[in-house]
Amino acid sequence: MPAIRRRTLAVTAVPAVAAVVFAALQYDSVSAAAPAPAPRSAAAVVGAPAPTTAPTPSQEAARPHAAPSPTASSAASAPASARVPAGASAAGHSAPAPPLAAQQLPNAANAAWKPMGSPVGRPAVQHIGLNECVGVDGATAWLQQGWVSAAKTPAIQDAFTFATSGAAEEAFEQAGAGMKNCAAPLIALQKKNGGAADASVASTATATDATAWRYRWNAAPGMSAPGPQTHHVYLAVSGNELTVLQYTDLASAQQADTATPASDQQFLAVLSGQLRAAR
Repeated sequence: MPAIRRRTLAVTAVPAVAAVVFAALQYDSVSAAAPAPAPRSAAAVVGAPAPTTAPTPSQEAARPHAAPSPTASSAASAPASARVPAGASAAGHSAPAPPLAAQQLPNAANAAWKPMGSPVGRPAVQHIGLNECVGVDGATAWLQQGWVSAAKTPAIQDAFTFATSGAAEEAFEQAGAGMKNCAAPLIALQKKNGGAADASVASTATATDATAWRYRWNAAPGMSAPGPQTHHVYLAVSGNELTVLQYTDLASAQQADTATPASDQQFLAVLSGQLRAAR
């Protein structure tokens, strides 16, 4: 399967440096006369069908500030162990569970999250990069929901199913390992771009089959918009399903860190509970 690559669309409502947004909050660039496309996880999909649901004019006006932008590539880049894990159990569900409601998201009272359209199914290519440190291999289905805050910053929930519960657990463990070791690639990006090597990563909460992480850095351009920011990552697995929720607090949006270890612990219970209750 061909690789999925991205292009970005400048958002007139926010600074140009904030043009890159999370997965479902990205859009294909189009002419003024063409119909507006649906929010995209990968801006240019080669050889894969595009969602047909277009955002409303109000959604177009509310395009958010930037945050890490997931990428996707073909099966050639993924390890074989992610495709057929040893000792895996039978599949549970063929489609991911529905996303959270806006009021269930972190910092919901202050952020006033609004959905960016309806949940959208994406082609489940072999490798999907979710941020600078975490990727998902071997998913069989992929569902996304994006939200925008009152400060026009994004949140995104990526939900995946796998052929087996063992494969989902392996993806969860790999994502956690990616976050645990995230400082090194972040600092390497900062040095490559001539910035101060100030990135730091911390685990903020843990629960049964769920973890919360935070990384702070003066971001290098690429998957994230440049500038000081705190990025929040929440992982949960149940059966053959993995869900990943991310959002970013941006200094450019006059935001400080909006999460605490206590609030992250509470949110993990919500995220895990929603994953189980949906079944």
